[in-house]
Amino acid sequence: MTRSWLLLFVFGIGCGAATPPAEEPDDGSPGPEVTVSLRLVDTSADDVPRSDAQLVLIHRSGQRELTPLTSLEGVCTHAVPERGEVVRVSCWWAGSGAELVARREGDVLVVAKRVVDSESDAGEPEEVGRVQLPRRAQLSPVTP
Repeated sequence: MTRSWLLLFVFGIGCGAATPPAEEPDDGSPGPEVTVSLRLVDTSADDVPRSDAQLVLIHRSGQRELTPLTSLEGVCTHAVPERGEVVRVSCWWAGSGAELVARREGDVLVVAKRVVDSESDAGEPEEVGRVQLPRRAQLSPVTP
């Protein structure tokens, strides 16, 4: 009998541990402030300009998060974000280039790259990065 009670007790503790924690209630208050930027690191070789792009999040505490994204060919400049965008970079070299755009989707920042060419329509955006934001973060983008 004691063995049965012990098994029930251990089983009960195991089941209780598997219960997910309750989510904190959404009181509608704003989340922490986070500064967002796209960082360009020059990696040019030969005669072709090239940059490695990184997503930078700077928290109010001073903590920085760097997320490597993709390599971009061409001369890259920060551009004014269009509707629904947080930050944007445009690159161009010898008749073609790329656009790198970050958009917010809930508490996630999604970065997509789209290839552009002077002789054809722009390509479809391809996701190159996804970063979790603090809940209800207030974004402060670094833009031109």
